[in-house]
Amino acid sequence: MWGQIYQKLRKKQNISQTEAARDICSPAALSRWENDQIDLAFYKVVLLLQRINISLPEFINECELPTATKTIDAIQHAYLKQDLVKLQHLFSLAEKVYLETHSNYYLGTAAIAANYYFFLTDKNLLSEKMTVAYRQLFSKVSYLSKNYIDLFAQTTFILNPEKVYRTAQRLLTELTTVEETSIKYRAIIIAVINSLARLVTSNLPLAQRLLSSFLKIDLPQSLTFMKMERKFLVFLLEYCESKSNTHALQLISQYAELELTKEAKTLITLYKKVEARIKH
Repeated sequence: MWGQIYQKLRKKQNISQTEAARDICSPAALSRWENDQIDLAFYKVVLLLQRINISLPEFINECELPTATKTIDAIQHAYLKQDLVKLQHLFSLAEKVYLETHSNYYLGTAAIAANYYFFLTDKNLLSEKMTVAYRQLFSKVSYLSKNYIDLFAQTTFILNPEKVYRTAQRLLTELTTVEETSIKYRAIIIAVINSLARLVTSNLPLAQRLLSSFLKIDLPQSLTFMKMERKFLVFLLEYCESKSNTHALQLISQYAELELTKEAKTLITLYKKVEARIKH
């Protein structure tokens, strides 16, 4: 996402990839970074910026990071308020900018808004063309950085269940190489939990297979609430298989007793989706 902005600034100054990358990284690596396929070490990004005469503060301003953060925060706030009108409005704004710029950032922003809207309504705001573009965005990525993991975690409900399953299994495999105390470890666990939530409502065989792999991971004590979320998904699968909802409802009650209001709302919404699937 930052790579695309760098490419735009580089081309404005008529600097070739070969010239920009000289003694910093290979032109091929620069090309892959500019196309959001890999991450580069921070010091290399700083050197690349110096090569095109752009300071780090100027680049950050060019990336519009404050606006980006506020937009995602606004989407999440609208979701927690279950404000469908606001969600649709934020989606439309991101969609408009994406169609004008074809920026992957705005494609991702629109996808996040569409995902939350879908979770609440079962209606997908993404056009077929944007859905294809979003799926292609992930298919081009060979290395899942934390940014991409976060993006995946927030869009599991608008991705194909098979794609969600494959990506979640890939993340679980990668988990063995990640420090338990790192933010990437936490991001992967959130992504797998969200993947399970998607599969429980769409493809039970895949949900069972992913859960089987996930339960082999001994989550650290620092992720107690994620353990509870995983347990809730176990109970949802139990509900799907045996029609017994006792354990799922008890855990929702525990969340309410702990005054985890926002989290309880998400569990209730997910429970209702599973319940509707069972009754259907």
